[in-house]
Amino acid sequence: GARLESSLRLQTDAVTEVQYKLLTTTIALALLPAASWAQVDTSEWKCELCPFENGYEAEYEAGALYVSDSAARFGNATGLDEEGGKLALDGSGRYASDGFQAQWNAADLGLDAREFDVEAGRQGTYGIYFGYRELPYRQFDTTETIFSADGNDFLLLPPGWVASGTTAGFTELASSLTPRDIGSDRTNIGVGGHYLLSGNFKFFADYRREDKEGIQITSGSSFTQSSMLPRMIDYQTDTIDLGLRYANGPLALSLAWYGSFFENNAGSLTWENPFYDDPATAGFEPQRMALEPDNDFQQLTLSGSYRFQALDTLLGFTAATGSGKQNASLLPYTVNPNLVAGALPVANLDGKVDTSNYSVTLTSRPFRKARVNLSYRFDERDNRTPQSTWTRVIVDTFVSADPEMNTPYSFERSRLSATGEYRLFDELRVSAGYERSELDRDFQEVAEQTEDNGWGRFRWRPADWLDISVKGGAARRE
Repeated sequence: GARLESSLRLQTDAVTEVQYKLLTTTIALALLPAASWAQVDTSEWKCELCPFENGYEAEYEAGALYVSDSAARFGNATGLDEEGGKLALDGSGRYASDGFQAQWNAADLGLDAREFDVEAGRQGTYGIYFGYRELPYRQFDTTETIFSADGNDFLLLPPGWVASGTTAGFTELASSLTPRDIGSDRTNIGVGGHYLLSGNFKFFADYRREDKEGIQITSGSSFTQSSMLPRMIDYQTDTIDLGLRYANGPLALSLAWYGSFFENNAGSLTWENPFYDDPATAGFEPQRMALEPDNDFQQLTLSGSYRFQALDTLLGFTAATGSGKQNASLLPYTVNPNLVAGALPVANLDGKVDTSNYSVTLTSRPFRKARVNLSYRFDERDNRTPQSTWTRVIVDTFVSADPEMNTPYSFERSRLSATGEYRLFDELRVSAGYERSELDRDFQEVAEQTEDNGWGRFRWRPADWLDISVKGGAARRE
């Protein structure tokens, strides 16, 4: 849609006045005779009008917007999806005094896509920050559905709905459709800071929370038929970073803990099947699907680097160990009262996956025209979720006679690589590399896999506008 905007901007500072006075002073001094310069003693002079950084200054901007037509795509990530007038407020400011500094920024405070952040601290001692942001996601504003929501997890058919095996038999479809916008609103809040414990140690902390609410389209199957469903979204994700850094000359070390915690307030979705009604209950056959369960992941990481003066060499490493858990309550096999599937083998999955990640890198320039890179990385995913035997229920319609066990997939993966480059002339470089990767997997038809790769390349750049590369290599997989 069309957008009209007018704004009023205010600025508070003293720079303009200072510059004018300095310009006047400069012109006056230029008019003095040249001989008088030698007679002036400036050793005791003090500048009382210079614009030092101490003090507060800010800019404020107020704007009026008008959207001529409602449009979801136009308002995606902007907050301008609905027809009408809008108020946009922006601003920024800073304050400094005796080594302390603070600054803030605000953008689009009158819209659904708004943000605000503030930072403050004393250089070499501490720093803190706070951030807030809202981000709208507008996908469709012309969608219609026959379902109405009863809470966050139950979709009901309209009164008088006539079920049929095909959509051609939905005699009440046209009269039952109601508008339903598809989109979501995301809110992010962050707070954190750092503190210099001594000349070499620095502590840092960061906390972020994301809330997401809205409606998105998903599908639910009833074996040979499928329904497009308006699914409610309502979840929160909290992430935390804590750590300690050490730096002393060529040595740098960091020890950090990371945590991610996900909570879904709509852990399942139940809907009435529009293709089938149950004569025994004079109602519609319910169906249910599980959605993303609550879960968390935590990781401890040690990383560091050391720079050797000899051969201009940098050595870096990372060692991390983590664990992800999911222990939400399981849904029953089915909500269809006409099916007998028995009890679940366990009430909770007790899912747990441990991760390990290790890497070492070495970068060196043994002499001016050469560069060498060596690296090794190892990753492990150890799925320690217990195995159980489960009864299979197919789309809430019938029970399978074949029980099945859940499969806790795990793997180990390693990669070793070496590359080198030499500059023969200013225009010609030659490089080569080798890489070996190994993969071991559980519960796979191919449990072990090894791959070797080698390559070489010539690069010739006779002019700024011409760059020619010739590369060849070979690979082998077992």
